[in-house]
Amino acid sequence: MVKYRYVTEVDGINLLFPGQSLNIEISNPQKEGVKSVKCLLDTGSDLTTIPDYVISSLRLNSISTTSVEDYEGNVNEEKEIYLAKLFLCNREFDVGIVGTHAKIGYIGRDILNQWVILLDGKRELFYVADKVQDFGVCLDKTVNV
Repeated sequence: MVKYRYVTEVDGINLLFPGQSLNIEISNPQKEGVKSVKCLLDTGSDLTTIPDYVISSLRLNSISTTSVEDYEGNVNEEKEIYLAKLFLCNREFDVGIVGTHAKIGYIGRDILNQWVILLDGKRELFYVADKVQDFGVCLDKTVNV
């Protein structure tokens, strides 16, 4: 299990509310070179997005395209999907990522669904683990919402 603090600022961008942020390393699986990127956790995104300047500097290869939708389901544009190797929370992922004009990245459900994440809003901490038992809490009942 890994513990992180919430952040109120990411690369000069002030957040309206404290948020969950991770530093990740990204590389081109077929070339040398690694870049470090600050990313916010984005539970509303299906895909992980990385700043366009990182994609360009690592010369990531486009592997397909996808339609990008806003939170209301409106298609905004077609975006390239790039093959990347991500290193975060002591794990390595070969994934397709999408570029963003933002200065920071956003870790989407494609990566987040690999873990159990516990948000402790009162203390502005969050924890990332491989299984719920790592938290040492008893979850013996399923709650239907």
